[in-house]
Amino acid sequence: MAIYEERIYEIQPGRLGEYLQRYKELGYDVQTKHLGRPIGYFVSEIGDLNLVIQLRRYDSHADRDCRRAAMESDPDWIHYRKVNSLQISQKNRILKSQEFCLLNDEEEHE
Repeated sequence: MAIYEERIYEIQPGRLGEYLQRYKELGYDVQTKHLGRPIGYFVSEIGDLNLVIQLRRYDSHADRDCRRAAMESDPDWIHYRKVNSLQISQKNRILKSQEFCLLNDEEEHE
């Protein structure tokens, strides 16, 4: 069964728009090339603010590790990481959906 990774980035107050613009211009394409299109890319609107949340699907932990290793060695990703230093903190979680409530993409793989 697939795994899902939730990543939450806290961005410097007042700089969320700048962070998103840099990601759109420099980070999204190279990240998507290696990790695939995200399930979702969100910003917090109520509650804790200045948060960027992304959700991605991987076939397994090994699939995730392999994809991330390839991305981390990509010169375009290395450049993006150097120029987008607006992040304060990061939290990651690996999630597993339950068989009684699969996402649409999992039902297609069953």
